[in-house]
Amino acid sequence: MLSESYFHTVSIKRMEERFNDPVFISVARGKPRYINAETFRDRFEWNKDLAPSQKLLNEYNAGLITWDEYVPRFEEEMKKPTSKDALLDIVKRAENENIILFCHEGPKAGTHCHRFLLLDMCKVVADNNWIRLRIVISTEMKKTKTVKRLIDPDDEGNSWEYWAGVGDRAGI
Repeated sequence: MLSESYFHTVSIKRMEERFNDPVFISVARGKPRYINAETFRDRFEWNKDLAPSQKLLNEYNAGLITWDEYVPRFEEEMKKPTSKDALLDIVKRAENENIILFCHEGPKAGTHCHRFLLLDMCKVVADNNWIRLRIVISTEMKKTKTVKRLIDPDDEGNSWEYWAGVGDRAGI
């Protein structure tokens, strides 16, 4: 299973309660200031290959580019071999592990965080490699432009799921 969250102790606790033995992967450019170093070191893997470049992040945060300009530039950055390898590794691991991608942007940013773009990229990787992947996003994100292709409600309506790597090619 693959999901996302942001650096906040409440979010970390919520993910630990919601998913069995979750693996937290930071896809942020820098370490979070609001999580102590010991917790970060003990609880998180850090994959900088899936973070935006400092230049792109600075331009977006300074308001020099819009989100619509940010997206294709980030997607271009993710074409590097190390980024492609990291995406494939996460997708393969998420077949059997509960992987949660973490970044800094909280609820106020909506889906204007690259971790949502990474979910969509992982969906494509899973589809292209015939890997069965469950992607779970929170209900409040279900109607956003960024993740609109990932939606199917679960029975309780608490989250939305997308199963990648299934369908005609998988014999389903």
